Amino acid sequence: MLHYHQNNIVLTIALTDHFFIILLYYTSSIY
Repeated sequence: MLHYHQNNIVLTIALTDHFFIILLYYTSSIY
Protein backbone atom coordinates (compact mmCIF):
# COMPACT_ATOMS: atom_id res chain seq x y z
CA MET A 1 0.00 0.00 0.00
CA LEU A 2 2.78 2.40 0.97
CA HIS A 3 4.79 1.48 -2.13
CA TYR A 4 1.78 2.18 -4.34
CA HIS A 5 1.27 5.52 -2.60
CA GLN A 6 4.91 6.46 -3.20
CA ASN A 7 4.60 5.55 -6.88
CA ASN A 8 1.43 7.63 -7.11
CA ILE A 9 3.26 10.66 -5.67
CA VAL A 10 6.14 10.21 -8.14
CA LEU A 11 3.67 9.93 -11.02
CA THR A 12 1.82 13.05 -9.85
CA ILE A 13 5.08 15.02 -9.60
CA ALA A 14 6.11 13.83 -13.08
CA LEU A 15 2.73 14.84 -14.53
CA THR A 16 2.82 18.23 -12.79
CA ASP A 17 6.36 18.80 -14.07
CA HIS A 18 5.24 17.92 -17.60
CA PHE A 19 2.23 20.23 -17.25
CA PHE A 20 4.43 23.16 -16.21
CA ILE A 21 6.81 22.54 -19.15
CA ILE A 22 3.85 22.52 -21.57
CA LEU A 23 2.44 25.63 -19.89
CA LEU A 24 5.78 27.45 -20.13
CA TYR A 25 6.19 26.43 -23.78
CA TYR A 26 2.63 27.57 -24.57
CA THR A 27 3.11 30.91 -22.77
CA SER A 28 6.45 31.58 -24.49
CA SER A 29 4.95 30.82 -27.90
CA ILE A 30 2.24 33.46 -27.32
CA TYR A 31 4.70 36.30 -26.68
